[in-house]
Amino acid sequence: MSFTVPANLESEIDELITHYPVKRSASLMLLHALQEHFGSISPEATLWVAKKLGLQPINVHELVTFYPMFRQAPVGKHQIKVCRTLSCALGGSHKLHEHFCTKLGLDPHAHGLQTT
Repeated sequence: MSFTVPANLESEIDELITHYPVKRSASLMLLHALQEHFGSISPEATLWVAKKLGLQPINVHELVTFYPMFRQAPVGKHQIKVCRTLSCALGGSHKLHEHFCTKLGLDPHAHGLQTT
């Protein structure tokens, strides 16, 4: 699969990188910019960021998989976000998630109209 970043987005990214003393420091901002444009961070996008910043792909992949705000697959049109941190889980966030799904009749892996 070919991954192409539009010229205007690449220009924005190039300018963004100049705001950081070390290229690697721009990693999160580049991921945000790509996700905003493409909707998610594909494996090809991960490789593109790594090459752009002179990093190993694993360095970018670990960011994408660590931070819950980065999506590795397209999300539904409607989103309800429930915190998944330890403190939220201890406070019952998993039960809240189940309640939303039950009340709204959602299947978390359904047809792409919603993401839970």
